[in-house]
Amino acid sequence: MVRKKCLVCDSDKLNKIIDLGSHPFADTFVPESKVGEADAIYPLICDLCENCGNIQTRFETNPLARYSQIDYSYTSSNSSFSRKHWDDYAEEVLAEINGHPSFVVEIGSNDGYLAEQFLKML
Repeated sequence: MVRKKCLVCDSDKLNKIIDLGSHPFADTFVPESKVGEADAIYPLICDLCENCGNIQTRFETNPLARYSQIDYSYTSSNSSFSRKHWDDYAEEVLAEINGHPSFVVEIGSNDGYLAEQFLKML
């Protein structure tokens, strides 16, 4: 489905900034029984909202197809590289705000690893 309005401010002033062609979902495990089957592909176009500056994908995919019909492999906590990145990031953020956050929200939290690091460091 094509997005007609900004996910952040609901504006209809969306302009294409890049078209990366069509791609299948990333980070999936394909079972041996489905190796010969073609993956579904989706347009990967990014739009800029002229009203608020949010960048978002133009095409919305069905979360059920993304997370329930195939095995999705990526979580923040399953990669030592990713864990180190988020550990360092949490330390940098806390140093920037002198270690006294009043409120922390992790948008797109995946498995919640970053939010967990903030809790541990406070």
